[in-house]
Amino acid sequence: MKKLLGFIVLGLLYFGNAYAECKEGNCSNGTGTMVWPNGDKYVGEWKDGKIHGVGTLTWSDGTKYTGEWRNGLENGKGEMTWSDGTIYIGERKDSKASGQGTMILNSGFKYVVTWIEDKKYGLGKKFYNDKFLYEGRWENDILVEKNGKAIELSINDLWYATDNLKIKYKYIFKSDISVPKIIKKKDLTTFKELKFIKKAENIYFYDRVLKGASDEKIEKVLGGVYIFEAIYEENYGHNVIRFMVNTDFKSLKKAEKVALKYARYMGQLPAFLKGKNLRDIYIHPKDKRWFATESKNQFTIYNRGMKPTRIISTLIHEVAHVTTDISLLKDPLWKKAWDADKKHITDYARTNKYEDAAETVLFWIGLRCGKKVPNNFKKKIVAGIPNRIKYLDEQGYDTYPLACN
Repeated sequence: MKKLLGFIVLGLLYFGNAYAECKEGNCSNGTGTMVWPNGDKYVGEWKDGKIHGVGTLTWSDGTKYTGEWRNGLENGKGEMTWSDGTIYIGERKDSKASGQGTMILNSGFKYVVTWIEDKKYGLGKKFYNDKFLYEGRWENDILVEKNGKAIELSINDLWYATDNLKIKYKYIFKSDISVPKIIKKKDLTTFKELKFIKKAENIYFYDRVLKGASDEKIEKVLGGVYIFEAIYEENYGHNVIRFMVNTDFKSLKKAEKVALKYARYMGQLPAFLKGKNLRDIYIHPKDKRWFATESKNQFTIYNRGMKPTRIISTLIHEVAHVTTDISLLKDPLWKKAWDADKKHITDYARTNKYEDAAETVLFWIGLRCGKKVPNNFKKKIVAGIPNRIKYLDEQGYDTYPLACN
């Protein structure tokens, strides 16, 4: 149900792969109407080329948001109506339900509660066709208390009740260890060619922004990129990936060099990791931690500071966030395997269930596809998390161009 605006350019708005123009009024500073080729339409206030103030965005599928905006995102009070009839009325932050709000589902159920990033938190009330049912308390969208009485949560509910795992088991490897020699430069690749598309200014992308002396936060920032398209063999995962290289690299030649470097690496990854969700890879010339964004269709690379021996391991981990971990976490059999193992593959995997899934996929690939991975290393993996290894073995993943067993 989440709708996010794309990349805003002065006078034009880049949305996906298509441009939209201002049809009426002033879409830079004032009130104007913007229409996209796919049928999306915004009518309302603008500031510095961004949706800002009060306005209505109607998506082509019938979903509509009317309310307050700030810097191109839904911020403040407003009303969202989805195409299936679900309605949210209340406070929003960065295009998510955050603050006090009421959600009315098309089934007739209604929740009046505090929201944090589209999830129910704290005390609230549940109704059915406006008839009061009960007062409850929610944690991460899971009901943990009903009419003042605590609810005993199953392992499945515990899994979803918190992003940070309440149950933390022992780990096998320290996080600073790399899975050795999974892929080498001379190994087979599905990468075919890299095409330069254009240089784009004033677009939004995610970056780590320093808040205070040391605290970093992932936020959308405005900047420029060189856009490349990497073409891969067909039938082996998503065969086109866009590389968005920060213009801070100073020249097209330098940007092309770094894009080519990671495009080749991507061609060596197993096909199942190049799923349809992976569209864009952003590259910045900084020394920061890589991350996959919550949008789950792209991730961000920082080209400085990463040891060559860790590039492949980190690449697999982050791509797993984009293409694989959500499907694993939705499967009850994965949760059952996780609980049966009672161990994490690394200490970093103890952070939360998403990191646990990505780390597990990484070490499974090392186990099954790493020809130079020492046998004692492999034995530790199998002995430590046998149930999750068995689960991944049974998925029938397409691991081409790697030769796995």
